[in-house]
Amino acid sequence: FCRFHFENGIIPQICPTPDEPVWVLNLKKGILSSFQNSMDRFDVDQFSTERDINGDCISGYFFKQVNNTEIIIDKIKELASCTNRYHFYSLIPTTPYIFQKRYHKWTPLNSAVVCQQHIDHNIYEKIVCREMHAYQPFYNQTNGAITTSEQEIILISQNRSSYSDKHEINSLGLIEQRDSLLFDHRRPKYPTHDDLYECEQLLTSLCFLAVGSIKPQFPDVLNRFIHIARHLTTPALANLYKKSDIICPTGKKYFLEALPYIRSRASTSVMTDVILSKEISSSTMQEWLLVMSFIPRPDAETVDSVSQLLFTGDFDAQTMLAVSTVLHSFCENNNNCQESSTAIKIINTLENMFNSTCINNQNIDRVNTKLVNLSKVLKSQFFLEKIILT
Repeated sequence: FCRFHFENGIIPQICPTPDEPVWVLNLKKGILSSFQNSMDRFDVDQFSTERDINGDCISGYFFKQVNNTEIIIDKIKELASCTNRYHFYSLIPTTPYIFQKRYHKWTPLNSAVVCQQHIDHNIYEKIVCREMHAYQPFYNQTNGAITTSEQEIILISQNRSSYSDKHEINSLGLIEQRDSLLFDHRRPKYPTHDDLYECEQLLTSLCFLAVGSIKPQFPDVLNRFIHIARHLTTPALANLYKKSDIICPTGKKYFLEALPYIRSRASTSVMTDVILSKEISSSTMQEWLLVMSFIPRPDAETVDSVSQLLFTGDFDAQTMLAVSTVLHSFCENNNNCQESSTAIKIINTLENMFNSTCINNQNIDRVNTKLVNLSKVLKSQFFLEKIILT
C-alpha cells in the first residue's frame, strides 16, 4: 500500500505511514521514480530537471516509436548531473554540498539510468529500466568494471475507483507524514545484541594491537569498531562505555577516541553525558562540541540530548554555538520545529542570556554576531526583533 501525489506525470509527494521502515520506503520511492514523465508532449523530445530517488537530475525524454495505439518513450538520466544525492558516513565530519558538474572534467565513476516507457491511452503498459555504473579509473576510460541492475514493471489489470465520496477518502486514514522521492539516508534500526558483542571483541583487539607499538592492523580494527558501533542504540552504547575499562585496561581510552567519529544519535547522547560528567579534558570537550556542530540531519531526540549542555547553566561560547547549530540544522529539515518544546526552551535560555549580557554591557560585539546567526534558527525574525526591542 502506498499513497502518493501524482500530477502531470510528476510525483512531488509520497505519504508514508510514520512507522514504515526506511528500507521499505526507499524501495517504494525507487519504483515510483520510474513512473515519472515530465514531457509536455509525447511527440517532442525534451530535457527537464526532476526529483526522484537519485536526486535532482536532468532527464532526457526521446520519442522512439508508435506501435498501434502504444507510444514508446526513452528516458535517459546521467547521474553525474544529479544534485541533492549526498550521503556522508565517514570518519570526517562534513556538511551537505553540491558538486557542479562543469567544474569536474573527469570522474572515475560513470552512472546512468535508461528507461523505456510504453504508454497506451495515457496509461503505462510496461516500464523497463536499466541502471548502469561503470568504474573506469584510467583517464582514457577504456577499461574498468561495470555493474548493472534491471527492473521491469508490467500492467496486469486495472481497477477503476472513485474517491469523490468523503467516506471512501476517510477510509484511507489521515495523512500523518509527507516526503519527497529523495532517498532517505536514515540508518535502519537493527537488533544490537550481536553488534554489542562484536564491539566488545573489537575493543579487546584494539587494546591488544596497541601493546608496545601500534600494530599495522590497528587502523582497520578501529574503523570496523566505529562502523559497527553506529548500529548500537543509546542504552547499548552507554553500557559499552561503562564496561570499556573492564573489557581491557585501555578500553575506555580507545572508546573515547572513537566516540566522536561514530556520529549517530546514540554517540551524541553518550558524548553529552560524558561532557556533563566532566570526565574529559577541556580540549577534548571543545573538539567534541565542534563535531556536534556538524551533525547531519539531526532529529528531535538529538536536539533533546544536545540541549542538556545548555540547560546546565555552565556553558561557554563553543557550547552555545554547538547547540544553536544543531537546532538550526533541525529546523532546516523540519518545518514544524517552532512547535518543539525543546526548541522553545533553547530559545528562551539564549534569550535570557542575551538580555543579561546586554544589560551589563558585556561583549556587545559577540552578542550582535550571535544574534545574526541565531535569527535563522526558527526561520523567522520574531526572536531577533523581540530581543532588540527589549
